[in-house]
Amino acid sequence: MAKKAFTVDFQSRFYDDVANAVKYYESRQAGLGKRFNKTVIQTLKSIKLNPYYRVFYADVHCRQVGVFPYLIHYTIDTLNRLVLIEAVICAYQDPNDAYIKN
Repeated sequence: MAKKAFTVDFQSRFYDDVANAVKYYESRQAGLGKRFNKTVIQTLKSIKLNPYYRVFYADVHCRQVGVFPYLIHYTIDTLNRLVLIEAVICAYQDPNDAYIKN
């Protein structure tokens, strides 16, 4: 019997982060923003099936978005099988400014 996937919920910041990254990549090369967005979706599907990836700080897990230098930051509520997607942050940003504050 297959394991039940986790439910995924999103903070509003996530949508802003993705939109900004798509806009940036599209300005660099036509179609690259679309490719980034597609890769985000694939990464989210992977997180939904198996969210237990490396904890980067506090209780926040991070998963890289394919070959892009972005990390999806999320927390896990194991009891309720819920993954809360907090943000998508460029790994080149200063962690003190960019990471999720508890």
